Amino acid sequence: MNYRLVKRLQISFFLMFFVFWLTPVAYSQPPAAPAVEEPKSPVEAIKDSIKFVINVADSIINLIDDIKKKAEPFKQKIAKERILRYEKIINFSKRTK
Repeated sequence: MNYRLVKRLQISFFLMFFVFWLTPVAYSQPPAAPAVEEPKSPVEAIKDSIKFVINVADSIINLIDDIKKKAEPFKQKIAKERILRYEKIINFSKRTK
C-alpha cells in the first residue's frame, strides 16, 4: 500500500476517535448565543467533522514530509562524517598492525 495513504488513514482514525468522542458533548450543551443559521443535522455535523479530520491528517502528513525533506541534507552530512571517522579508524588500525 501507499505509505501516504496508510499514514492518512492512521491519523484520520486516531483523530476521528476524539471527534466522535466529543460530538455528544457538543450536542448536549446549550448554545452560548442564538444561532444565526439553522443548526445542522447530526449527520451533516459528522460529515463536516470527517472532512475536518481528513484535512488535518493531510496537513500533518505534509508537515512530516516537509521535515523529512529538510532533514535530508543533514542526514547526508552525518553519513559523510561517519564514513570519514570509520576510514580514520580503519587507517589507524592498519598502521598499528
